[in-house]
Amino acid sequence: MTAYLAKYRDYLEVLASPDMDELLARTQKLVKFLDFDHFMFGGHIHTGHGEPQAVHYGTYPAAWIERYRSNNYHLVDPCFAHMQHHVHPVPWARESFVGPDAQEMLEEASSFGVVSGGFSPLPCHALGNFGFGIARGDSRPGASARAAAHLPEMHMLASYFLESFRSIQKHASQPVALTARERQCLVHAANGLRDGEIAAKLRISTRTVFFHLNNARTKLRADNRSQMVAKSVILGIVAP
Repeated sequence: MTAYLAKYRDYLEVLASPDMDELLARTQKLVKFLDFDHFMFGGHIHTGHGEPQAVHYGTYPAAWIERYRSNNYHLVDPCFAHMQHHVHPVPWARESFVGPDAQEMLEEASSFGVVSGGFSPLPCHALGNFGFGIARGDSRPGASARAAAHLPEMHMLASYFLESFRSIQKHASQPVALTARERQCLVHAANGLRDGEIAAKLRISTRTVFFHLNNARTKLRADNRSQMVAKSVILGIVAP
């Protein structure tokens, strides 16, 4: 019972992480406690106009992440396919990888130390679609079964990570004071309208729309339009 309570406190510490550095460190501590090597949290924040903001955090080997992206392995990844329609966790297991392309991905992942583990879809209507995975390099017989036994704990950790991530992102910036017109323009931009369309709807000039959106982008400390909308969603300024 004492060990169980100690571990539960570790989960609560993940939930109470004050910043991303602490969240990553506390999550990795629990991942190690569960006898895994790496974890990954990634996905896309809805922006409302077809350009989702990608996010990725974790301790998966950087070389494997780059290889995954460059080879478009999401097209054959059974875990990625699973998250499109389901919310329950699944094991990263050899029997799930059907077909030569998926098998090639599995073999390459193994060469980077991603042999067995699990994956948990994390749909979040208020923010976006995400996934959380854990992995280890254990290729001994029964490794997949041992990994599958930890799926409930992984799913709990994934849920706590997402909740903490949302809280950190929401409070990462000082309160943003937008004018009523800046907010109006931002809402329409989030709905996919171009500057000219926003101008027509609000009966102002396109130059004025650009002026207000540029001010909003500066206040939100965003690098581009997509990031501006993503931050406004995270901060609750604009509904997704």
